[in-house]
Amino acid sequence: MKIVLLLFTVVTLSSFMLIKKEKTIYYFCTSKIASNKTFLSTEVKSTTEGYNFIKEKINKWSTFIHNKSSNHATSDINYYDDSLKAVNEFNYEQKYYKDSAKFHVETVNF
Repeated sequence: MKIVLLLFTVVTLSSFMLIKKEKTIYYFCTSKIASNKTFLSTEVKSTTEGYNFIKEKINKWSTFIHNKSSNHATSDINYYDDSLKAVNEFNYEQKYYKDSAKFHVETVNF
């Protein structure tokens, strides 16, 4: 009986330890401002604060872009569970907009 109780306690505590550990989320923000044909982006960043942190970032980025250009602008946040995927997507977007004669590319510290 003691072994069963001990085993149950160990499994329960191990489960709580797994739940508390947040996985790393990799993200970057982008915006396309049509009025002056600008592509804005941040660098790839990471957080272990969970998806609520990402939701807060979405709201802050949207407000930041709206204050910078009040009309005809997108405000996107791209987030991934894998750092390599995040970096590859970031590099793809950077290359696409830098190669385009239509957009001026800016990196924003946000």
